[in-house]
Amino acid sequence: MGDSKRLRKQVESLTRHVREHYEKIAAELGKDDPNFQVIEHWKKEIQAWEQQIERKRARLSGRRR
Repeated sequence: MGDSKRLRKQVESLTRHVREHYEKIAAELGKDDPNFQVIEHWKKEIQAWEQQIERKRARLSGRRR
């Protein structure tokens, strides 16, 4: 598998994880007594994944020249 294809698959996977965590956050906030510690944990994971996505997309755009 080429590097570009591998990077695209990683971006897709990370994007899926981000979306799933946003869904978890929404579900947790919908509860009568949401656990804000777990929500903060998920937000930190989302932030880290979004940074990884940005770096991988930058590497992909640099390869298309």
